[in-house]
Amino acid sequence: MCTMNWLVGSFAFLAVALGVAGSGVGDDFKRFRGADATGVAEDHPGLPATWDKETNVAWVVDVPGQGWGSPIVIGDRVFVSSVVADEANTPPQGGLYLGEGVRDPAKGVHHWMVYCFDLGSGNELWKHEAHTGRPVVPRHPKSSYAAETPATDGERLYVLFGDLGLYCYGLDGELLWSRMIDPKKTNMDYGAAASPVVHAGQVFVVYDNKEESWIASFDTRTGDSDLADAT
Repeated sequence: MCTMNWLVGSFAFLAVALGVAGSGVGDDFKRFRGADATGVAEDHPGLPATWDKETNVAWVVDVPGQGWGSPIVIGDRVFVSSVVADEANTPPQGGLYLGEGVRDPAKGVHHWMVYCFDLGSGNELWKHEAHTGRPVVPRHPKSSYAAETPATDGERLYVLFGDLGLYCYGLDGELLWSRMIDPKKTNMDYGAAASPVVHAGQVFVVYDNKEESWIASFDTRTGDSDLADAT
């Protein structure tokens, strides 16, 4: 049973539901869409039916930048990723958008970030700048350079920035290994967004693109990979 609930809006803020944070009950939320990947949590009295930035929340923290991935939870820690730009870029657009993406990479230097917060208090425990540089691929107005949800096996944290690389951390923030990704053109510049999956000592990554799609597994301890061409 997942007893975590959060509210995220372009990662302008991260909120944890009142009566849930620090309750010590329920399962961890280790990956995209939760423990069983359904995106559905069993009913629990600690889960409010309504909330906003001030009502039924235990804490709220500002998270700089943009990120489309969900936060994940392991034990008393919350992990989330985002990308912070030094210059203003085209903001996400609401509603139906059928046009082509932004033809050029986003402007300015960007910072690919990983954050860890305390589940009970919202205090920042650590942050790590995975990469600093200028984007080399465009970003669709409806997407982000941090579109993937991190994953964990309870021992390590796996953060994927799909057009950049896969980063493995200890839960205390130590970078254990990383593997860079050769960026390719994607349909209408939507970019990569498939979240990593951890199973049986392997991290599985899918990179769907218009040039050379692939699927690969990486050893959780070493980062050694087994690449399979999916084209």
